[in-house]
Amino acid sequence: MLHAVSIAVVLQLSNLSGAPNAIVARAQAEVVRVYAAAGVTVQWAPTESPAQSTCDVRSIRVVLLPVEAGDLRRMRDTVVMGVAARTPRGNGTAYVYYRRVEEQAERHHAPLERVLACVMAHELGHLLGTHGHSATGVMRASWRNAEFRQASEGALQFSSRDAAIMQSR
Repeated sequence: MLHAVSIAVVLQLSNLSGAPNAIVARAQAEVVRVYAAAGVTVQWAPTESPAQSTCDVRSIRVVLLPVEAGDLRRMRDTVVMGVAARTPRGNGTAYVYYRRVEEQAERHHAPLERVLACVMAHELGHLLGTHGHSATGVMRASWRNAEFRQASEGALQFSSRDAAIMQSR
């Protein structure tokens, strides 16, 4: 008898940005869709989940902050919408700067929840094995009008190379 095992990456969200719950919920659903298209199953832990207070290496935190801090604030030539970090124990956290995402969505006439989802997906991609940036797709370092247009259409995806890397992990 053959048994199939399905493993999902569990994501935990902390919305410290004041972003409206409806926007965040739509962005979370879009993150699930973007990862499913790449062949990777992600699921969001319930907000009230006790797992949020533990250091579970199998889950990744997504923290929505209102603005970037420190040196990132002083960068004038680069638009940074998020960063990914890993603790020495291997726990991953994706920080997303909501006001920066909001500004870029407005500037490029793109739906906020779609841009927010793609930024979350990008930062999570760093934590799920892609490590660097790609020439195209969600993992592109600096998004141009083309990426924002694709995000608007729900068509900004991971490259096949990035998808394969994440699937292998």
